[in-house]
This record gives sequence, C-alpha cells and structure tokens, in this order.
Amino acid sequence: MIPYTAGGGNEPRVSSYGRSTPVDVGSVTKHVQDLLQDEGVRGNYRVSILWRAGHGKQALAVIVFNQPVVSRVELQQPRGSDLIYLQQPDGWKKIPPQCPTLNRPLSVDPPLSEDEFGFLHTSDVGGFGTIFQISKTPD
Repeated sequence: MIPYTAGGGNEPRVSSYGRSTPVDVGSVTKHVQDLLQDEGVRGNYRVSILWRAGHGKQALAVIVFNQPVVSRVELQQPRGSDLIYLQQPDGWKKIPPQCPTLNRPLSVDPPLSEDEFGFLHTSDVGGFGTIFQISKTPD
C-alpha cells in the first residue's frame, strides 16, 4: 500500500509466480482496504502491487509505506493469515502483533531515486525470489 496521490494510476500491478491461483484484483483490493480499516489504519492508501505465489493455504502480507525506507528492513511472511506491516517514524508495526510468521523474509531495500519508496524482495518455499520496485505513483 502506498499513500494515495492524485494523478496516479488506480490499478495495481498484478503478477503471479508459476501456476499460482489467479488474482481477483477487485476482491483482493477491497479485502486489503477493509483489513486496514478494521485494524484502525487511517489515511488514504491505494494498492500498488498484488503478487501471488503457490496453491497452499492463503496468507496475505500488506506492507503500508508512508515514506521511503532508509536502510534494509527484514519482515517475515505470514503463516496462513492476514498480516499488516505499517511503516512508522520509529520502525515497523506488526498488526496483529501475535500473527504467526514463516522463516521466509520480505525484505525492503532503500530506493534508488526520489520517485520510489524502495524495493521489495520476496521469496517462495523453493527459495526463488522476486523483486518489486515500489514507486510513489503506481504505473
């Protein structure tokens, strides 16, 4: 999730890995927005990227950016549940805090330009990874 800005595209970039279950952009976007509201996350945000891998038990990691990252951040993938990582001035807040996680990282590296929040690195069960540029304005 990135802050909503006028003039940006409304549709997130959507990608999947291999023979993953298809992504229903509308329902997933609504679910993410409802999840943020239910957890008390306030502000105008839009979904920037939707990525899905695998066929197993569904889990959802929502990473909410408020400013560009300044150093590498290691977050953990959720284990079979929904998890929000909310960027705050003093670090990242995990919502809910007791959410179980896997031993697979979601890493965020600093941006290369002022038009970005950073780069998100994901990894799947086989150890393969994908890198996403998190732009301030979606494509």
